[in-house]
Amino acid sequence: MLKKSIITILSLALSLSSGMVQAVQASQPHVKVSVNGKAVSFPDAKPFINKQNHTIVPVRFVTEHLGYEVAWNAAKQTVNLRKGNQKLYFKIGQYGSEIHDSRTYVPLRYVAEAFGAEVQWNGKNRLATILTEDLITDATGPVTDTNQTDVPSETSKENNHRTDWQSKADDVLALAEKYYGVDYLLGAKTGRTDAFDCSSFTQYVFWKSGIKLKRESRPQFLEDGDKVLTRNELRRGDLVFFSTALTAKKYEKGDYRQNGHVGIVKEVKANGEIVFIHTFKKGIGVTDSKMYADLNKGWWNDHFLYGKRVIADDGSEALDVKVDKSMIAAMTSSS
Repeated sequence: MLKKSIITILSLALSLSSGMVQAVQASQPHVKVSVNGKAVSFPDAKPFINKQNHTIVPVRFVTEHLGYEVAWNAAKQTVNLRKGNQKLYFKIGQYGSEIHDSRTYVPLRYVAEAFGAEVQWNGKNRLATILTEDLITDATGPVTDTNQTDVPSETSKENNHRTDWQSKADDVLALAEKYYGVDYLLGAKTGRTDAFDCSSFTQYVFWKSGIKLKRESRPQFLEDGDKVLTRNELRRGDLVFFSTALTAKKYEKGDYRQNGHVGIVKEVKANGEIVFIHTFKKGIGVTDSKMYADLNKGWWNDHFLYGKRVIADDGSEALDVKVDKSMIAAMTSSS
């Protein structure tokens, strides 16, 4: 009798435990995905975050929404993706791919970035945003050449104890990273921190670390900092400037007016990949992006113009050297 009672209690406990697990799983919000600003519907097999903390999606999503051809080899457990002349091949188990509920799931970021797409993750909303079209159509902040004098009302930080550029770059980037996810707003007022555009963001985080920048992206390039930098000269803390889809078409290469976007270098990797922090699109806000090591891959590589150093080697504000607009083409020919 006692044995039957124990078995009954254990069975009930297991049943309750299973029910609680299912309830917890049901209460967790699904991972959402958008492609070029349009939400993607997953009627049956849904994306999720696996044990390796990778967002993985059913392979059907890749074919229907990203336009890749998919060849699945069940015997070898391999996935072969193709889009035009681009190919990607990997075995299930690599990069977080797996079979789940008899469905083939592939790692979203790995697959998308392999074909040059931009992938952004919003942890708060559990939203993965994939951008395959022009990332920036028009300027992401004021670009006029007026000599703006507006500066944040807050007092700038004096960093006299900083004696090298790495430490000052650490200061700037530590502050910048505190604003991850803060939304993008074109023309955001100087000093505003609940929304930024590209140049108000760079101006604010440098100002708080004792380095004064102009409000607009073109003056930040033309008037702030010292020499123009090619890609190979970039280091942590440098400003990086990009054209937009519109300015790249509207102005000739070497024309300073191609400049329509600015960010801050976070990391220059040993393989040549460059990670930078910036803000450029509503719904994404402050985020990281990358210029791939392969110079022929990715939107940011296609639109990179030049860099500018605003942190001197000793950690002080670099002596401002104005750029001669007529000489930009020659100075940036190797960027």
